[in-house]
Amino acid sequence: MDIRISGSRLPTYQAYRLGVLPLFFALLLLIAGSLLLNDGASKSDISQTARVITGAVFLSLGLISICIAIKNWWKVKRIYKETEGL
Repeated sequence: MDIRISGSRLPTYQAYRLGVLPLFFALLLLIAGSLLLNDGASKSDISQTARVITGAVFLSLGLISICIAIKNWWKVKRIYKETEGL
């Protein structure tokens, strides 16, 4: 059985593996955002505002990405379990 992700058809195992990759990048965004926020809030210099804004953007992108990635990963995992077993 194939699963349709972003318009292309993939075998279920391949789609299952691709579902883990966005989780990794979402976690990287979360970590980068929290580090930039922590660094920007703890230091008082000329680039403080830019670091805080960048950290907030990365943190929000990470949170949104992780929600979407978990939803898609859960869907693919459920379909993979139903069709081929895990």
